[in-house]
Amino acid sequence: MAIKPLITLSSLLITVSLLGVSCFKTPVAIKILTPAATDTWIAGEQGVIKWFGANQAALFLHDAAGTTVATIPNTIYNLSNTVALNYQIPANLKSGTYQWCVTPTGSIQQYCGANFKIVN
Repeated sequence: MAIKPLITLSSLLITVSLLGVSCFKTPVAIKILTPAATDTWIAGEQGVIKWFGANQAALFLHDAAGTTVATIPNTIYNLSNTVALNYQIPANLKSGTYQWCVTPTGSIQQYCGANFKIVN
């Protein structure tokens, strides 16, 4: 009685090929480009949030204490790696230091930008 192998060479090559495509990709770095540390936004006006590396994400604005004061829900922004979003800054924000964070859809990791100022 001949013993048949459970895995053939051809199926092994296909499996390795599939693993090579789906499991060994280098992750893209996610970085908030604007607002920068030198930027000052004015409450009630528009500012531009620009980031690289996640085209489907939620954004969170944190105050100096780390409290989330504004949220932009998960949205597909475009298909490029750099996204720029015009944002209406809430008029009721107090003057202080703030920080934007990006959370890619399907992730719990937040990628935060520089601290910047909002004045009222």
